[in-house]
This record gives sequence, structure tokens and C-alpha cells, in this order.
Amino acid sequence: MQTNFTFIKKEDHLFMNLTGKYNLQDYFSIIEFAKKTCDAENINKILANTLDVELTDISTMDRFDLGKKIAETLQYKIKIAFIAKKEIVDGFAELSN
Repeated sequence: MQTNFTFIKKEDHLFMNLTGKYNLQDYFSIIEFAKKTCDAENINKILANTLDVELTDISTMDRFDLGKKIAETLQYKIKIAFIAKKEIVDGFAELSN
């Protein structure tokens, strides 16, 4: 695994700290593990800190695939928010009016 993670159970959410190198398959596994942890702990919110992840240019397809995996895995039951470096945010997942 190139991406490392730790979970910290907070009062009303699961804090997920990610470090290491970005790897899409690792993120898929981490999302699955986060879901299992949330189910076991009866938590419905995740805050994911990616500030310490070595990110290169994440392709639009990776963004799409990750979003799809999150939607399929967490469904409507668990909400997730990401803390990310400003330079990697490209507006891909923003809602428009």
C-alpha cells in the first residue's frame, strides 16, 4: 500500500488521516475499510485529511472513479468531506445551479 491511513473516532465523526503517495486502488480499499469502521461504530460522517498525501496530477478519470466508488460504498448513509491542498481542487465535483 502506497497510501497510509489512520482513523480517529471523534464524538460525531470518524477522522481519517491519509499520508504517503496517492494511489487510486489504495483509496478504494480505504473507503471500504472506513465504511466498515463507521458501521461498527455507528458513525455517519467522515472527515478525510489528505494534506500530507504526495499528490501529483490526479486525472479526471481518477476523480470520477473515486467519486463513483465513494457513492457506491457509502451510499446516502455516510457523508464524507475531504481536506485537500488548494492546488489539487479543480472543481470537478462541485455542484452547479
